[in-house]
Amino acid sequence: FIQKKFQISKNFILEIFGIYLSQPHFFLKNKKIKKIPRQCRELKISYSGDFLLGMSSISGKFGKSSFIYKIGNIPIMIKSVKCNLYQQKKKQLIEIDEEEIEMGGYFIINGMEKMIRLLIVPKKNISFTLSRLTNTSRGDLCTTLSCSFRSVDRLQTSRTLHLHYLTTGSVHARIIVQKKEFFIPIIILIKSLIPISDKKIFEFLTKSLSKDKFFRNRIMAMLKDAHEICDLKTQTSVLKFLGKIFKNSFEIDSPDIKSIGEKFLSNHILIHLGEDRESKVKLLFFMINKLLSAQKKNSIEDNPDSISSQEFLLPGHLIMVYFKERFENSLNSIFNNKESNLRISYDFNDCNKNFQKQFYTNFLSKAFISIGKGLSQIISTGSYVSNFNHEISQTSGLSVSIERINFGRFLSYFRSIHRGKFFFELKNTSGRKLLPQSWGFLCPVHTPDGSLCGILNHIASSVLVSLSN
Repeated sequence: FIQKKFQISKNFILEIFGIYLSQPHFFLKNKKIKKIPRQCRELKISYSGDFLLGMSSISGKFGKSSFIYKIGNIPIMIKSVKCNLYQQKKKQLIEIDEEEIEMGGYFIINGMEKMIRLLIVPKKNISFTLSRLTNTSRGDLCTTLSCSFRSVDRLQTSRTLHLHYLTTGSVHARIIVQKKEFFIPIIILIKSLIPISDKKIFEFLTKSLSKDKFFRNRIMAMLKDAHEICDLKTQTSVLKFLGKIFKNSFEIDSPDIKSIGEKFLSNHILIHLGEDRESKVKLLFFMINKLLSAQKKNSIEDNPDSISSQEFLLPGHLIMVYFKERFENSLNSIFNNKESNLRISYDFNDCNKNFQKQFYTNFLSKAFISIGKGLSQIISTGSYVSNFNHEISQTSGLSVSIERINFGRFLSYFRSIHRGKFFFELKNTSGRKLLPQSWGFLCPVHTPDGSLCGILNHIASSVLVSLSN
């Protein structure tokens, strides 16, 4: 998502080829000196590195020129690859007055030690069948039964797809786009992905249960429901139908309604599979069969409170998603604006020797300087106010201040896991219970009394968090 090329005018192209992060440092008498965490604690400053943006311009007057700009500062996690303490031995740490046993994993913001909480989220790329009373409030025809799938791509962007079983026997997909809910018949979604006939859909869904009248009747109800809403003769007509629904939800240069439908499928439907649409359709078939099996009581429902259905939202994942969203928003705010494009073209084609400085002052600083400040705000306050399109369980309480009363207290922060603000306010106690499946993974004793009981838990000492994607 970093490499972008913009055609500003006929004779001018601006290309972003990368972003860079330097190690924390400061200058003393024109000499570059490494910054260490101890100095930041004593001076009440942030332990951060320079955030650099690499750009190149191609113009008819000057040819191609590349340059790198500093667009802010980014907090550096202690003992990370960019930290000056990385791979330092005990003797070296003692010589610079650092802790002999420095674990890292936290940030220093204005002299305060902060860490991003380990939040519990539903396990990615796995379908879950749930029966909840709140599902009936989604629509007049919705029942309590639904099948959910949290799709997460390699950049940790997540999109959750919900399939709802209706009282009519049909199945509708519930999708959230720009914080708005949309219900779409599942057959329309399937036919928009690949060109497939009704007969093939019927055969695929009843392949293993061809003699089961319950399944056959439900599939017929789905097909009938879809034909009443949309023209399903061709894939193009279905894509245009989706484009009309989501035309106000996407910023796209092309006026073609079909391209809006294509973008919706790429950005919101099972994004972990990329552009492999046949695999997406097969996964939708599997989710439909699982939902209908649960409705007929042929399979049991999944338990979202079980630790086998959960995973952690790691600090690096949250920061990655934040960078992706804010970086793309900053680029779109500048280069999709016609007035900005004319100004950029003017500055580069009618410039003097200081054209790079003028360009930085006018455009880059305004667009990107808020990225570093926003990340510092998330770490220091644990909350933010922005149009954050990523699905995140809460927008406050994301970070916590570290207390160094003793080493045990310090260590407990890195073993703590939080169920989420939603369960803290929930009157139901199902999210607080310690289930037998948690034995060996969660400590059955280490949880606070009062309102946080069962919400703030701690992993066992022998547990390791897997980083495999």
